[in-house]
Amino acid sequence: MTASREGVSSVIGITHEDVSQQAFECLMDVLYRGTDVITKENAKDILRMSVYLQIKFLEDHCVGFLCKNLIVETCLESWQFAQKYDLEDFAEVCYKMSVDKIKITAQQEELLALPKSMVLILLSLQTQLSADDICKTVFCWVEAKQDTRAVHLIEFLPFVCFPLLSSQYLCELVVYFNHPFREVLFDKINDALTYNMKGVQNSDATVRKRILARQPLFLNAKEVQSRVVMIGGYEEADKPLNRVIVFNPADYFYYRYSLASLPEDTGLDFASCSWNNEVYVSGGSQLPKFFAVYKPGDNEWEVLPSLPGNGREKHAMAANNSNIFIFGGLEKIPKSKKGEKVVSSSILKYCVKSKEWSVFGQLPLGVQEATAAVLGHRIYLFGGVGGSRENTDMVQCVDTLSGFVYQAGRLPSPMSGARAVSNGGHIYVATPTGGILRMWEKFSVADEIEKEKVKDTLGLVTLRFEEKRHLT
Repeated sequence: MTASREGVSSVIGITHEDVSQQAFECLMDVLYRGTDVITKENAKDILRMSVYLQIKFLEDHCVGFLCKNLIVETCLESWQFAQKYDLEDFAEVCYKMSVDKIKITAQQEELLALPKSMVLILLSLQTQLSADDICKTVFCWVEAKQDTRAVHLIEFLPFVCFPLLSSQYLCELVVYFNHPFREVLFDKINDALTYNMKGVQNSDATVRKRILARQPLFLNAKEVQSRVVMIGGYEEADKPLNRVIVFNPADYFYYRYSLASLPEDTGLDFASCSWNNEVYVSGGSQLPKFFAVYKPGDNEWEVLPSLPGNGREKHAMAANNSNIFIFGGLEKIPKSKKGEKVVSSSILKYCVKSKEWSVFGQLPLGVQEATAAVLGHRIYLFGGVGGSRENTDMVQCVDTLSGFVYQAGRLPSPMSGARAVSNGGHIYVATPTGGILRMWEKFSVADEIEKEKVKDTLGLVTLRFEEKRHLT
């Protein structure tokens, strides 16, 4: 770009990747001439520069222009662009179009270039693809960079209902003896074969119901119905209940039904999570080493191997990739005559297949009364009460693939006793004061931290929050 001052001509070099010479010239036209020069060809360049130079009004104008002119052929590419520059409103418009037109976007080459977290968001929100199409989409994405993506395959399997695969596609998977993912898929395909051969061909409704009840995703099938489960609680102070109640969200939680009660009185401050449509419960003030699983197909509880050590209470719990994780909480001090307790920083892991416990790692900050939720291979732990008995605003992240644990960011304010849930590729945190926060994950920053195992992450924030609403 050429500039002139006092009759002297000089050339100013624009070298930053977010500021091109052409975009800078357009900026001058906007700022000094009031000319609207935004076009489909230069909108992203000008938006990129606006973000870099923090020109908010121009950023908003460009986002509005791009949203208005967004088309399905470019929505995946635009979504990646929006993620890179933290353009939440634009990103939301892009991924909603991507989901709404999933039958088209699932066939695009751009999908194969998406990072894992964005593909997970698409699959968690879509409702149009058949089981065959979902399975093929997952395999295509993994095979595009198999050396680095094969490890993530297990994270996508919960989105595929293998029993509902077509007979033709299921046969293709079965006869493909050299399938690169055969070991990971073995149990899933075995379930699908049993469902089709015994459940469908032999008209065995019990087999169909049991297998479908183990599927982790919502199904539109007459054999199974979606319910919300509430465990324990108390109606009078210091008198905890061991009952289990279910509600039907379809009738606005108006009716409730009882299931098999907890096999033991665990007291207060136990934790729970679900995996493959089964509910796991651990610890508690009365039985800190208690551990059991509820199986909806049988309406029965199975007591599992006890928590190691002295157990836990006021801990957090989450499930990922056939493993149950327990975070922090209170544990009794060994050989303490007064029954004193200390805040734990250790992470325990229970393998569902081997039924064995192990120590997975250590939290940067030991906490009690925290809450956890899962996004892909990451488990986020929100807030809690630290060893100093004060609430913390820290958000801790556990990379379940490598075992690396780090501070991912901070909540808007210190809190304990919150509740978090993962849905549609986002985590929502219900605060004790009734607020609802939506967590916005910065995938690329988190990937870089985990790749390099960065220990000092104070300046590297992998998430941010926006308040969605306030409960009354």
